[in-house]
Amino acid sequence: MSRFSGLTLGRKVALALALLLLIAGAGVAIAYNLTGRATAAVAQSQQHLDEVAAASAVQRSWSQAVATLDYLLLTRQPSLVAQDLPRDMAGFVSAAEQMQAVFQKRAGGEAQLAGLDGLATELAALSEQVADLAMAEQWEPAQLLRYGVLASAEERFQERLTAVATDSGSSAAAAAAEASRLHSTVQRAAVGSAALMILLAAGGGFLLTRSLIGPVRRLTAAAESFAQGNFDVPIAPVPGELGRLGEALQATAMTLQEQYSGLEHRLAERAPALETSIEVGRQLATIHDAEALVAAVVQHVQAAFGYYHVHIYLLDEKREKLILAGGSGDAGRTMLSQGHSLKIGQGLVGLAARRGEPVLAPDTHAHSDWLPNPLLPQTSAEIAMPIRYGDKLLGVLDVQHDAPGGLGEDDVALLEAVAGQVAVALQNARLLQEAEERSRQAALAYSIGQRIQRAGSVEEVLRLAAQELGQALGSERARVQLRVSPYITTSAAPEATTAEKGAN
Repeated sequence: MSRFSGLTLGRKVALALALLLLIAGAGVAIAYNLTGRATAAVAQSQQHLDEVAAASAVQRSWSQAVATLDYLLLTRQPSLVAQDLPRDMAGFVSAAEQMQAVFQKRAGGEAQLAGLDGLATELAALSEQVADLAMAEQWEPAQLLRYGVLASAEERFQERLTAVATDSGSSAAAAAAEASRLHSTVQRAAVGSAALMILLAAGGGFLLTRSLIGPVRRLTAAAESFAQGNFDVPIAPVPGELGRLGEALQATAMTLQEQYSGLEHRLAERAPALETSIEVGRQLATIHDAEALVAAVVQHVQAAFGYYHVHIYLLDEKREKLILAGGSGDAGRTMLSQGHSLKIGQGLVGLAARRGEPVLAPDTHAHSDWLPNPLLPQTSAEIAMPIRYGDKLLGVLDVQHDAPGGLGEDDVALLEAVAGQVAVALQNARLLQEAEERSRQAALAYSIGQRIQRAGSVEEVLRLAAQELGQALGSERARVQLRVSPYITTSAAPEATTAEKGAN
């Protein structure tokens, strides 16, 4: 029995033919015909399994591409996905082409894909348009195109792709059922023979069935489980050609599982960054005071990721120093009260400001530019992220960790997105403050003009001008002189003032 199980499919068929030739030529022909049909059913089942795997690859590649596209629209940071998005879209197009090649291997397979290739091309073109709008920072048109036309095309594509995969899976199951049906036919033919023919045919049929149909059924059951997304089903070792088919099917399942796991892991890693970026953006949208804005960012970033310490420095008006504007914990409050500041180029913060790019120090003690702070004795890793609005440096976001290697490239990507939002919010707050100041000055000038227009004499005009200008400038004494001629001077000043601030 063990020797027969170790034979290849061709030798098993040859042995069965030799036994059946001893009984009747007709039995040989029937058995040979049914065996060939069973082999064809196995091959057809494998073809349909390949089609299911190709459709799954297209689904995964599209999910990766659209996740990168959504990440771009969410963060509004084209630099974060400048390389990932073209690569993901190329992978989607390649997977679609490979799927078409797989379906072309069987008659009628290409017709089954009718319309799907056009939808894939449409998705790729629409995605490229969305990406181009996003790269040009035309965010509103990009979002309308993404969640409008592209979302509709994506829904049609997913429905059509699901129908194709379901049809191929059903065909694979049907091919396996056909192989099982052929086994039953062999048994019925053996029953109709003579006693000796029944004995010999039944023995050969039993051995052939056990070594061929059993593995086919197991492979079919495993393939159905894989088609449903369950890749943990083990395939028992099978000798001969079916064994190689089982090994290939198991390897395909392992590859698919690794790809799914990698995608889930990548999405899980990005989820906290996306949530934090969204929360920071939501809070910044409601804060219009620079001091309150800095305090909110510092506290939220530290709480969300458990960083040891978070600082924000802002560049002074002379653009020579970085002045601490906000810091977390008692150390931050102490440094704020001390007016802590750094020169451009001083420490990791100053280095980031001078270079205009992030500075990552996984081990601060090994970095030559790191400056220890006695208020933060446990600092072991640090990232200094420039806060830039266009080409203009506004300040630096500084994050510290108490474990060597506690900060890495993922943190750099996160902080880059946060710093971009902080830059926009700071610029908006400053523009709002300037607009309010201009509005206040315009209202004051209008009020003074109205009061002067109601004056009844030159002396009253001068007195009102001196009084209003003194109040506007915060002076305790103001004096206005009107030179009428080289020999006559008229002056006026409000009463009860003790200091002088005049204009001629």
